[in-house]
Amino acid sequence: MRVAEAVGRGLAGLGVNTVFGVVGSGNFHVTNALVAGGARFVAARHEGGATVMADAWARTTGVPGVVTVHQGPGLTNAMTGIAEAAKSRTPLLVLAAEAPEIRSNFHVDVAGLAAAVGAVGERLYSPASAVADAHRAYATALGRRTVILALPLNVWNLDVSGGFATPLAAELIGDADVIVGWGCSLNMWTTRHGKLISPQATLVQVDDDPAAIGVHRPVHLGVPGDVAQTARPVASALADGGSREEAGREARPVRDHESAGAAWRWIRATSWAIRACSCPFPTRRASASPRRSSRSGSAWPRRSGPRSPGRTGWRWPRSATAAR
Repeated sequence: MRVAEAVGRGLAGLGVNTVFGVVGSGNFHVTNALVAGGARFVAARHEGGATVMADAWARTTGVPGVVTVHQGPGLTNAMTGIAEAAKSRTPLLVLAAEAPEIRSNFHVDVAGLAAAVGAVGERLYSPASAVADAHRAYATALGRRTVILALPLNVWNLDVSGGFATPLAAELIGDADVIVGWGCSLNMWTTRHGKLISPQATLVQVDDDPAAIGVHRPVHLGVPGDVAQTARPVASALADGGSREEAGREARPVRDHESAGAAWRWIRATSWAIRACSCPFPTRRASASPRRSSRSGSAWPRRSGPRSPGRTGWRWPRSATAAR
């Protein structure tokens, strides 16, 4: 289980049944985990609005409000609402993704921002303490305090792949011998127009839609099948010390999960897995959309092109995100 999933399900287990927010690449895993645990996600068009809604909800119900925001601009957009909640002693828990790299333009001093407005700064310290850290933050909020829980992106996750990848992630992906696309389309955005993947890398794609394999770029091995069910025999083969004895055979689609285990024995445990970063908007699950600035002259990454309104706020139209 991912750290984000453990935190989300852990908070749902404490009774969190409603969460407000705006999702981005840094917080959609924890948001989806809350929804999977039974919480209702209320989407907003702006993080400031989401925080004010959570504040009002907490004052009305008498239980801590929860809001989830993206790293960097997601948190700074929410600061006015956080300041109001802190000054009013509203029990509020802010789940804020954090870019820990100082050189990242998404990096902000989360603890400093919290202290500046009278909120309590907490953080997730390690995978082993993740659930305990989340419980501690929630318990603090119960004492009529507004708490910002920083969720560092470098606990169990390399980073997103594509235009928003950190320099370190881009370097590691570019140097990888094997790239595995688990349920992702390997489109122009997640591969930086193909430049992110080394020409010498062996490219593998797993997808439950056989027609999606190799659509955006040729792959050496295509595996039609459910990602989770396919990953189990792969993990088992790697745990058994699988060799590369089958590396030279001609790449071909694998039609069942049992055969997939054999076909993957040559994949080394050091390969990097790229996860989907551009997803459609399902009914009950949160999805990531590219972050963009709400003000001109901002240091946050920007993209040009039209926007269209959607259920969870402004998002790039399907033609701009090259959805599968």
